[in-house]
Amino acid sequence: MTRLFLVSALAGALLAVAGAGFAQQQPAPGAAAQSVTCSQTADFCRRACEPHAGQGTRQCTFNCDKTLAECKATGFWKTQHGQMLPRRKE
Repeated sequence: MTRLFLVSALAGALLAVAGAGFAQQQPAPGAAAQSVTCSQTADFCRRACEPHAGQGTRQCTFNCDKTLAECKATGFWKTQHGQMLPRRKE
C-alpha cells in the first residue's frame, strides 16, 4: 500500500515538472517572435475599459496608464493578478 502511494506521488510530481517545462518552452527556431511593446499592451488595456461606465472607466484607464509608466521603466507589464509579462520598452 505504501509503495503504491509513493509511486503515484512520484508520477504526479513528474507530470507537474513536465507541465511546467512545457509552459516555459521557447518558440521554435525560425518562428516569428512576438515583440509586444508596453504601449501596445496599454492600448489593449484601455480598449478593455470601454464596457465600464462612468467612474469605473476613469479608474480603469488610470490603472492602464499607471501600469504603462511602470512598464516603460521596468520592461514588465504587471497584470491585475500580479503576473509579470515581459514587454519591449519603446
